[in-house]
Amino acid sequence: MSRSAPNTSLSTLDGNVEGDAGTAQVHIEELGEQRYQAVFADGRTLLLEVLRQDELSRHATRLALNVEGRRQTVHVTSTGTHTAILDHAGNRREISWHSARRRNAGASSGRRDFGNSLLAPMPARVLEILVDVDSLVEENQPLLRIEAMKMVMTLSAPGRRRIEALHVQADDSVLAGQLLITFAQAD
Repeated sequence: MSRSAPNTSLSTLDGNVEGDAGTAQVHIEELGEQRYQAVFADGRTLLLEVLRQDELSRHATRLALNVEGRRQTVHVTSTGTHTAILDHAGNRREISWHSARRRNAGASSGRRDFGNSLLAPMPARVLEILVDVDSLVEENQPLLRIEAMKMVMTLSAPGRRRIEALHVQADDSVLAGQLLITFAQAD
């Protein structure tokens, strides 16, 4: 059976992709009209457009995608409720995901926890950075303030962490899902 649009309703997903270099954390946001933005924890972004979806079997799907202007074909085989195998260009990757809305009950506070990074919850302007590199922060400690849609939001620490890197400065404009802070364990 062939379709021009996927049968799933996606607004945002957070997940992991297992690869040769280890696990990559990713946040995927629906932009509308079968278009998506994938933001990786290291700050890289990809624009994706689903061109076609073919159901090959009950658990297997072939996707034709436009990835940053290049046509790609990907095979996805479900291996569980929130896990799958992704085959692309001879590479096989395990992927797992969960709904960002369900996982981030605190998303309305502007916090998105990938464990080792803090991502912008929406397009915004950075007003103030409240921590320094190498600072030790506690759970819910304010880290930075952003302004979006004429509202000021304070983004807080997802847990006890050490600030490894700041990826933005005051007055920077950021995109939804953009990497703001990288954390290290607070040993």
